[in-house]
Amino acid sequence: MNNPMRKWRIYTSAVFLCVLAVGGVALDAFLPPCLDRLNDLSTIVTDRDGRPLRIFLNSTDAWRMAVDPSAVSPNFFTLLLAYEDRRFFQHLGVDPIA
Repeated sequence: MNNPMRKWRIYTSAVFLCVLAVGGVALDAFLPPCLDRLNDLSTIVTDRDGRPLRIFLNSTDAWRMAVDPSAVSPNFFTLLLAYEDRRFFQHLGVDPIA
């Protein structure tokens, strides 16, 4: 059937989603989130060979240490994606199915 009311709802929904997406991109561009907390690392005291002797909590009482991604096991990334977002590589950052 050719229902004009149904077409109108689909059209307005599509326009609303486009405006919402453009608004989200604009907000992210003009008001980026503050990422200073990522620089709040734990203090690590090491011996002369670079082995850690003592690790202190950061200012928020958390363990936060810098690590090179190549030093992390690929199994960790596989498990993280399987647990957090199975469709990570199939969407553009927001999973509409979830």
